[in-house]
Amino acid sequence: MNRKIAIACVVVFIVPGVCLLLWRFAGRDVASMPSCELLAVGPTQVTIAWTAARPLPGRIWYRPVRGREPGTVVADPLGATTAHEIVIGGLQPGTRYRYWLDGAEDGPRWEFQTAPPVSGPFSFLLTWGDVSRSAAPLVMSETPEFVFSLTPIDFSRRDPFDSVRPYLPVYDPRGVNSPYLDRLGDDASDKAENDGWTLDWGGLRLAVLDDDGHSISDLAASPAAHTVGVILRSLPGGWLIDGRLSAEAIEQPPFHAALLEHNRRSASRPVAFVIVPALVDTNIEIDRVRYVAIDSRDGASGAARIDVAVESCRLTFVHPAEVAEADEIVLREPPLAQKRTCAECRRLADQGAYEESIAAYEAFIESNQGHFQIDDAHYAIAEILDEQLFRYDEALRWYRRLIEEYPDCTSAPMARGRIAFLTAHADFDYRPLASFERVRRVRFARSLKDRRARDACLAEVEQIVAEYPQCKIAPLMQYWLANQYRRHAPDRAVELYRSLLRRHADSPQAEDAWIEMGETYYDAGQYEKALSVFEEALGAVAGRADEIRTQMDRARRNLRREDLAVGGWLVVGVLLSAGLFWPPVGIRFGQWRPAACALILLSLFLLGCGWFIREQFTSTTELIVLAIALAAVSTMGVPFSSALGRKLRGRRRQGRVAGAILGCLFGLAMFIAGGYLVIYYVNPHYLIVVNL
Repeated sequence: MNRKIAIACVVVFIVPGVCLLLWRFAGRDVASMPSCELLAVGPTQVTIAWTAARPLPGRIWYRPVRGREPGTVVADPLGATTAHEIVIGGLQPGTRYRYWLDGAEDGPRWEFQTAPPVSGPFSFLLTWGDVSRSAAPLVMSETPEFVFSLTPIDFSRRDPFDSVRPYLPVYDPRGVNSPYLDRLGDDASDKAENDGWTLDWGGLRLAVLDDDGHSISDLAASPAAHTVGVILRSLPGGWLIDGRLSAEAIEQPPFHAALLEHNRRSASRPVAFVIVPALVDTNIEIDRVRYVAIDSRDGASGAARIDVAVESCRLTFVHPAEVAEADEIVLREPPLAQKRTCAECRRLADQGAYEESIAAYEAFIESNQGHFQIDDAHYAIAEILDEQLFRYDEALRWYRRLIEEYPDCTSAPMARGRIAFLTAHADFDYRPLASFERVRRVRFARSLKDRRARDACLAEVEQIVAEYPQCKIAPLMQYWLANQYRRHAPDRAVELYRSLLRRHADSPQAEDAWIEMGETYYDAGQYEKALSVFEEALGAVAGRADEIRTQMDRARRNLRREDLAVGGWLVVGVLLSAGLFWPPVGIRFGQWRPAACALILLSLFLLGCGWFIREQFTSTTELIVLAIALAAVSTMGVPFSSALGRKLRGRRRQGRVAGAILGCLFGLAMFIAGGYLVIYYVNPHYLIVVNL
């Protein structure tokens, strides 16, 4: 009878409860933690797609990353469905936006950047082979606007770009590469594979085609692009001789002949480069067309960043960092008699040879009047003097010279900003500013992994503040100090924030200091103190009341979670203690064997169910821990709850039904309390599934 009661507890209450929890993860919370894809990105609109486990209305909120205006919502016109595809229009070119799904305020937020105008410079990432481990780091370090994989991506295997698809579109030789379209059975890629296709981004046109050259005139012709390139899907036979591209072989018809005919007809916008997959990395220039072969054989992998500007286009190998012939290839040079660039000057600065770099930039300016990079050279000299050598008077002269001679260049707004900053902090002959910048930009950046060196840098900045308490840079120094202390000494950080508010209440940093104080306590898990600070901030920073109230709601929610965790421990402790120590003391050994079997079976069941929605979890380890822990609280508590029910009914035969009901209720209470504790300690973010 006891075994039957235990099985009844599991079947009637525990298994349906766990299934309901998993359904909530897969159903309701799929609106807050799915993985979106950028299918298409243009200068003024984007297309975003995602799938849900069950039919749901699709709505996306978005807003510019810079700015505080509220978000705008766009709804899927198809209504409740499992496959959503939303087009957002009316955007600004070359602008970064943040977006999230409706109902996912506590869920992930992604960003995308619209394509630049025709004259805007940009970069994209060219990959080949299996780059699963390096795709996300490369996107973070190189900041491309899209990814083009020379190797067709097979969705039956691991998707190397799974984590970056919400941020930028991915293409391969067949066209738009998308798991979403693949699941829908879209045949657009098949058509692109048969006919060839084009990718237009800013002032670049990429024509992707086969090696026969028949479609070059149709695909490569663009009235708007300033740079035209071709990507071949495969290496034409005979192009490699002794492991290198052969000019004689390439010049043979049909491909190169068709390309030259196109360039003759489109002399103002000729094809500048051709990229082909091959068995070796090599490149060659033929008839002013750069042919680049990429080693994409089986087992080979890598990536290159391609920088596109109005007057030039360059390919730089970034993974692996070194290749056989060169780490940088000029795909298109500026159409000037003097074809030098600022690359050599930049390399000197990157190596720490700042004086030599300045001299090289000055020589470049002197000998290349009219060059399209002259304004960049002016700004580079000013930036080195400003941020590396801390010679602010000389930096100001170069910033002003840049604005006078090139007032409409892209770096002019940044130069004006630095002029305003340096002019405002010129007191004490720049001594406090120079001392602070030397510590912050040079020594502190090198000491992040050395605690003693880091603390020495912070102590030195505090000494600068003490020596120049009334200098104009003092508020910024205190604000920076407090931000650094937030990670390891929250009380010291709050002390510095309050000191900033007392001494420099009118500074631009004072308003942010109120918010940062509360967030310091929040990040440290001191939610009561965070609430107290946010309440003070409401009266001091009225203009940011909505933001402060949102932070207060987050703090209150975490306090409720802590209280519920305490309550959960009390419930579990009472039920376990009562089941074990209430007379008659002990639990029959025979009750543990079915509980152990149920634990194994339920763990396997939950792992199987969880695997189908594994994208909802942050890691596979987290999925395994959650499944086993939930199975444990569902099954191993049954002997205690059934024993407690049996003890409460006593030896009365007519009390068996009441005892069974009590055992089931105690088991349900233990499952709810234990399940809450499991989720709370594994990942409290999942508590939003049950609105906690």
